[in-house]
Amino acid sequence: MKNLALFALMAIYIVMSFSSCTDNWSMGSKTGTVTDFTRKGFISKTWEGSLFLTANGITHTSDKDRWEFSIDKDQETTAAMQHCVRTLQQAQDSGWIVKVSYHRTFFTNWFNLRGSSEYLVTDVQVINRHPLREFTASAATAAAQQEEQDRKRQAEEEDNDRRNSMLIHAAIH
Repeated sequence: MKNLALFALMAIYIVMSFSSCTDNWSMGSKTGTVTDFTRKGFISKTWEGSLFLTANGITHTSDKDRWEFSIDKDQETTAAMQHCVRTLQQAQDSGWIVKVSYHRTFFTNWFNLRGSSEYLVTDVQVINRHPLREFTASAATAAAQQEEQDRKRQAEEEDNDRRNSMLIHAAIH
């Protein structure tokens, strides 16, 4: 009886380990800049990546704002996943801000055969192809506005100095 129970537990474990379960525990999306995207693994090679999350157009760079994801090994040969891989590679190389849609597995990715993360990518959408250019442009605009304000303030101070000088000169004569 003991052997039968042990055999049943092993059979259940093997079936769960090697099944390609597509149940989603949760679904969602994250937006940010791709910081790492590589193909990893000794036996089962999978695409793994990480994203620095973006909030209100600002990319955060602390480790707590880093989100790790995987391309689902079961789906990586489909045209949609190949498009995701190419987009993520370009995003990493170019510094694009992307929105990554995912589904999260729960107890279905035994031995990390589908990817080392429980977050499996389903779609990638480019949000901003020129974040650095826009940041530079907005910084340049802000610097030009500050320079204009400084120039106006200096002109007002010079006018005040001239008026005071004329008043003093008139009071003396």
